[in-house]
Amino acid sequence: MANLHIVRSSGFTHNKLRQCLQTLMAADQIILIDDGVYNASHPDMMPLLNTHKVYALQDHIQARGLTPVPSGIELCQYDDFVALTIGSDKVITWQ
Repeated sequence: MANLHIVRSSGFTHNKLRQCLQTLMAADQIILIDDGVYNASHPDMMPLLNTHKVYALQDHIQARGLTPVPSGIELCQYDDFVALTIGSDKVITWQ
């Protein structure tokens, strides 16, 4: 199984995104929540979209007016977030 990385802060104002990306393993997944959804358009995120599964909470994207979302980022609901958490070996939060 893979690890789930929850990114809660924007890579435009904090270095947590960069730290997260440095620790990713091949099968790991990322979910963007809270201000972390701003990373959907961060330049460091774009190469990942070809190699890792990246999710973003739809409600958080919409609350910040960040539509449309770049292709490669899958929008999800809270129940999907719970399923990702349960299905992961470890859950790591970057805030």
